[in-house]
Amino acid sequence: MTTRATLALAPMSTPGSPARPAHPLEDPRFREALTRMVRRRVPESDAEDIVQTAIAEALVAGKRDDEPDALRRWVWGVARHKVVDHFRRRRRLTDELPDVAGEDAGQGELDLLRWARRELPEGENAEETLRWMLREAEGETLETIAEESNLPAPRVRKRVSRLREHFRARWSGQAAALLALGVVVVVLVVVALRRRSDDIAKDVPAPSVSAPTPGPREVAEQKRRAAFERCGAGAYRPCLDLFDEAKGLDPAGDEAEAVQRARKAATDALAPPVAPVPTASASPIPTGDASPKWAPQKMAPEPSARPTPTPVPTEAPLMKPTAPPAPKAPSKKAAFDPSGGMSK
Repeated sequence: MTTRATLALAPMSTPGSPARPAHPLEDPRFREALTRMVRRRVPESDAEDIVQTAIAEALVAGKRDDEPDALRRWVWGVARHKVVDHFRRRRRLTDELPDVAGEDAGQGELDLLRWARRELPEGENAEETLRWMLREAEGETLETIAEESNLPAPRVRKRVSRLREHFRARWSGQAAALLALGVVVVVLVVVALRRRSDDIAKDVPAPSVSAPTPGPREVAEQKRRAAFERCGAGAYRPCLDLFDEAKGLDPAGDEAEAVQRARKAATDALAPPVAPVPTASASPIPTGDASPKWAPQKMAPEPSARPTPTPVPTEAPLMKPTAPPAPKAPSKKAAFDPSGGMSK
């Protein structure tokens, strides 16, 4: 059939005869466009056969070439039907698709077409409406499709619109389900990885991390804090010992005012009490007993630290003269005579 179509399309002219007008299907631009359309749907190895078959059927059917546009549209429709028949023979597109597609055959379009056929609603006209949608996507108008199908244009538009809404609803529902399924899968994977990491953490012993060795200054600060606690508890000797150890490690820290105050308080607390100095002696008091008893005597007052200044004598006030006292009258009693007699 391919050879026949090629011979039919070959120009039939002889030397000296007038040039025969080119057939509408011989236009290279139409052939390239038709080939590109078919290659987007089937593998490249099958695309050329489908194009040749569509052109051959147009020639065998004896389609008139006085209307080139109508003839090309008819061949275009035949090529689409051949694409559908090609996938029908391979289990109606719902089964396994070709593994290797041509360079121009988009795998995404093939997957989308397979999904559309799988999601077609029940009914005899669903597949025909899908073909109308595909033709509209290629650039044909629904009015042209309605004219070729001998149907009113509003009916064709309504069927295409309903099928498009059906596909949109199915796509949205499946996308939401896939999204929810993806979220569940991610959560399960995260939980599994977390459990696995916990199990690994249990099996692997934790590395022993040794604390950093404190320096002399840090050790001195620790000893001073312990010394303050001992001083507060009344343990003055351990307090001073800790202060001395800290001073050996950090002499500069021993000059702090708080440390010096604590040292002085502890030193004063450990100093022996001073005996009182006697200020007066006691004299024995004779008693009937053989042992003398000592009686305390009054202590002389200690001189004050600062002597009281002697007041400066001032001029004595003048005394008023008084009358001499009157002589006393002799007593009626007899005066005592030292010689032993009584005087009268």
